[in-house]
Amino acid sequence: MRFGGRTQFNATNAEHEVLKAGNMSFLETLHLPAGNSYSFEVLVKDLQSGKVSRGESGLYLREPDPELALSTILLARDVEKSGRSGGQFLSAGDVKILPSARCEFHNGDNLIFYFDVYNVRLQADKKTDLSVEVFLLQDGRRVNLNLPSYRLSQSVTEPFPRVTVARFIQLAGLAAGDYSLVVNVRDALAEQSQSAHASFTVVN
Repeated sequence: MRFGGRTQFNATNAEHEVLKAGNMSFLETLHLPAGNSYSFEVLVKDLQSGKVSRGESGLYLREPDPELALSTILLARDVEKSGRSGGQFLSAGDVKILPSARCEFHNGDNLIFYFDVYNVRLQADKKTDLSVEVFLLQDGRRVNLNLPSYRLSQSVTEPFPRVTVARFIQLAGLAAGDYSLVVNVRDALAEQSQSAHASFTVVN
């Protein structure tokens, strides 16, 4: 099944010099039935040379779970001003987060992490009581980086309680290599916990 329209991008030589050291992101929204495995294929063609590149990625869309659950963690370095305030996918406050496809970062970068918490328990005043712990792992060992924990007590008015978490870590003093960002979320009201992680690379 093909979805979305064809995206065509043109750049001048000067624009290409700026862009080739970074990444470009394109977003398509698609609603799919849960409980199935999917495969997504992307084709890119250079109209100047005629060269074609293909990429494929798999996804299992699980059935809704009544227990506490976390979405995939998206990592980013860049944001852009948005005319809309929160509530939209990839938005936090008045900015839109631009996820990184390569997940490559440098010391000095702000590592932005974005995810949703589902099926949270609410107090009588419709507020949550969530605690969020964040840390980094390298080769299975915890990195000695003092990262703050968060307590989320916010009002939720949606019929299916969901909380969006968008924070950032300033990377500093990390050796080049592969890392994992680990997130532990505990719902004090439901006495449930869930964890998730996202991999990234530091290049110096």
